[in-house]
Amino acid sequence: MRNYLKILHDRGDIQLVRRRVDPCFELSAVIEKVQQNGAQPLLFTDVAGTDMPVVSNIYASNDRLCEMIGAARGEFCRRWDELLGAVDASAPYVERAAVPTPRVPIAFDALPRITWRGKDDGPYITAGVFYAKDPETGVGNLSFCRASMRADGTLLCCIDPPHDLARYQALAEARGEPLDVAILIGPAPEIFLAACASIPYEQDELSVAAAIRGAPVPMRPASTLPFDLPDETEVVIEGRIRPHERKLEGPFGEYMGYYGPLNTNGYVFDVTAVTAREGAVFHGLLCGGAEDLCALDVAFATRTYSHIARKVSGVIDVTCNPMFFCSVVKIDKSYEAQPREVIQAVFDANPNYNFACIVVDKDVDIHDLQAVLKAFLTRGRVDRRVTVVDDVRGWDDSADPIYAGRVGIDATMTWGREENFDPASTPWPEIQLDEYLDPPTARAPRPSNAPAARNSIS
Repeated sequence: MRNYLKILHDRGDIQLVRRRVDPCFELSAVIEKVQQNGAQPLLFTDVAGTDMPVVSNIYASNDRLCEMIGAARGEFCRRWDELLGAVDASAPYVERAAVPTPRVPIAFDALPRITWRGKDDGPYITAGVFYAKDPETGVGNLSFCRASMRADGTLLCCIDPPHDLARYQALAEARGEPLDVAILIGPAPEIFLAACASIPYEQDELSVAAAIRGAPVPMRPASTLPFDLPDETEVVIEGRIRPHERKLEGPFGEYMGYYGPLNTNGYVFDVTAVTAREGAVFHGLLCGGAEDLCALDVAFATRTYSHIARKVSGVIDVTCNPMFFCSVVKIDKSYEAQPREVIQAVFDANPNYNFACIVVDKDVDIHDLQAVLKAFLTRGRVDRRVTVVDDVRGWDDSADPIYAGRVGIDATMTWGREENFDPASTPWPEIQLDEYLDPPTARAPRPSNAPAARNSIS
């Protein structure tokens, strides 16, 4: 992450927050405010209670994600599919770093303790990439889990049952053993993105990271664990998950923007070591915000793309951001039934999470909800281009599920009437406004009798 932060800084793409901020709500509120108007990365240089700067919004832009994997703008899914297809698990994908990055041990209490939402059960680590190994085969796994930072120095981790990490823990627990785990905070971008990958159980996500990197991932020995860890990581928390012990975890503001139910299955993580690079930067992610949704987009839209591109011709790109549970698909339309075939393929691709699908033409920006809705409302009859599928279950397996059913929307041009939708445009090279507009005038001084600005985010 350090190298990418330097790139962002050198080209002026990162916003510094030098004012001291409270890690309890204020830091989160600043991130939320910035995300309302854009996706600029933020570096908080003065966070109360810690000497460590905090960065956020690194992965909050599809353009930056494309840059990280060498994809052309608007072709993230296609490039990602190519990278996964090029992974050679038999080739070396890790290597010992020739000169390991200097690290220092730090106290667990020295880490930023960020409380994100009003009802959260205290501070949480939200951008930690968990790395563990299958107790039987030794195959590694990268995944995301939230971790509640407890007053006694332990962590309570929310590990979803479908995750490979949960399977590893169950295997260790069956032996009556703890599971060795490292939490990587601020790894290189290829590590973070590889943790989003959907790959076979027997494959290590580090092989995906190596494919993105174009070279084996440099590793270094852990301090207290029996395996190597990615060298270029800002902060590493090493520890072990206790067998046969669970505690109540939560509440926590989740990715849908709501507080999820209390987790009765919180895994207890005993910290054995915390190390950091010199001048380490802590990565914090606002769950439900733009950065979170971009990471989910990598996880789910790419899986959907991989499935439907093999089923239907003309698929260009897919996103589930910023409407999670809704896949927006861009196609090069060549026959009338094509959008309906895409919709069906999307529902088959990931039935637990694809509740809605909108298909648009190749000239529509799938990341612009206004453009997507405009295409639906202006390119054909709205009453004949919506498909509703009743009573199809998703991940909600309760007796009376809230999340069920499917909606498919064809927002492409009416077949045979394409001449009606020739977009109006101005034939002129891209305008650079600073070549036309006068510089803004200096802000007038505040009258002496005017009320002072409140110390808040407005």
